[in-house]
Amino acid sequence: MKQKMKEHLNKITSLNGKAPKTITRLMRYGTIGIFTGLIDLIIFILLVEIFQLHYLSSALFAFLSTQTFAFLLNLKWGFKDSNAKKLNAYYYFTAIGLICLVLTIFLLEYLVEVLGIYYIFSRIIAEIIVGILGFLMNYVFTFQTKKQMYLENSIKIKLKK
Repeated sequence: MKQKMKEHLNKITSLNGKAPKTITRLMRYGTIGIFTGLIDLIIFILLVEIFQLHYLSSALFAFLSTQTFAFLLNLKWGFKDSNAKKLNAYYYFTAIGLICLVLTIFLLEYLVEVLGIYYIFSRIIAEIIVGILGFLMNYVFTFQTKKQMYLENSIKIKLKK
């Protein structure tokens, strides 16, 4: 069952093996982001509604609880062909995650306090915006795919000549 699900997810996120690596990585990053984002959102709501913590503190705790899990999933599946050193990649992923956390907190406060949008909807909006930025930064810095992309494209060009 587990193997079938994994094969199915691989087919979907690579468009049955026809998608370029960048698109496959984006789709896998997004899939992992949705999965860990849902866990994050559940923790966030529980902390606010059940434990009566402030929504900004809850966002911090929810983020910290899913950060390492998201890194490991991205390393093993989303960017499995990355040649990045694991410890360095984790530092970059965490630093980018902290940048994204700060952006999320500012966006969340702005959407709730200034625009008056309900806090759960605000959290989802912030997560989408920050998720796209996080992918771009992790794509280039954490998993060193910018260098790989350049090498992959230069090899294709040389093969065509």
